[in-house]
Amino acid sequence: MSDETIAELRKVASIHLVKRLSPVLPVLSRKGMRVPFKTCDEMLRYDAGRHIPLWKLALEYEQARGNLTETEIIAKMIEIVRILRRSIQQGIAGTQYEDRVLGHQCGKFDGLLRSGGLLNGGALNRVVLYVTALMEVKSSMGVIVAAPTAGACAALPAAVIGMAEEMKLCEEDMAKALLASGLIGVFIATRWTFAAEVGGCQAEGGSAAGMAAAALVTLANGTLPQSVAAASMAFQSMLGLICDPVANRVEVPCLGKNVLAASNALSCANMALADYDPVIPFDEVIETAQRVAGQMPREFRCTALGGLSITRTSLAIEEKLAAKKAATCGSLTCGCAPRPPGNQLF
Repeated sequence: MSDETIAELRKVASIHLVKRLSPVLPVLSRKGMRVPFKTCDEMLRYDAGRHIPLWKLALEYEQARGNLTETEIIAKMIEIVRILRRSIQQGIAGTQYEDRVLGHQCGKFDGLLRSGGLLNGGALNRVVLYVTALMEVKSSMGVIVAAPTAGACAALPAAVIGMAEEMKLCEEDMAKALLASGLIGVFIATRWTFAAEVGGCQAEGGSAAGMAAAALVTLANGTLPQSVAAASMAFQSMLGLICDPVANRVEVPCLGKNVLAASNALSCANMALADYDPVIPFDEVIETAQRVAGQMPREFRCTALGGLSITRTSLAIEEKLAAKKAATCGSLTCGCAPRPPGNQLF
């Protein structure tokens, strides 16, 4: 609120104190806001054969949504890229945190990658390294970007940054790829959800794979149809994926699922660049994921009541971590104590 507005208010009201709070979100909504499209099909009809790159369509969407200029949008996305790159380097350097299942693992992976001790996975090895680094920062309560979620925070940025570095591309190229991925995410969020509690890990890892695939096609200067095809193929192959975090920590099998999503994205991006037929339109894949979620037993939707989360090993790890935390804080009523036998929530 401007000083002029406050001055006008003072004429009609008794104002004793004014405090200005920064907005929680940097992009402000406004009355009468309209976006050019809300679904993938609407976007393709909006493009009308003009072959506008996906990242430019994302710019148009964001300009309409946030009332920002193209320069402002690119600058904001570059800052996100820099946050992610700092997080990756922090993860590789090593993180420490008591209340987690996995310790620092990507340091050894980095050493073997540099020395030639890994199987030749090409750029994928760098992507796996970056996925692991980001997941370790996340699990140590470090700074991440939840793209699209905290549990699936690594596949998309690791794929984009890792591949862009292999291709010797700049941060603006990375930013454009992330913009493209964001528009794919808009279609998912508008029609469905990113929440594993609602849709299982297909909602998180599946979304991340689809978003990353479109981003990778963007890095390769692929066409709009190729970007959408890559997203569709990647999401198709993640349908039905359950969410079953070991010991109630989003680490296992979440690390592997992020690696899976990134690897899937790379494969589908290359398939799309070669004009493989996705067969099913992206909007229909989203609809299918929603339908599959409704048919999925609730135990497989991030409840810690199914899958790997109720294995003997998982329960033992959970009890061990809870006992350690309880011993540290000295309280039996803070929620640190182990849960009752049988993994009962109530």
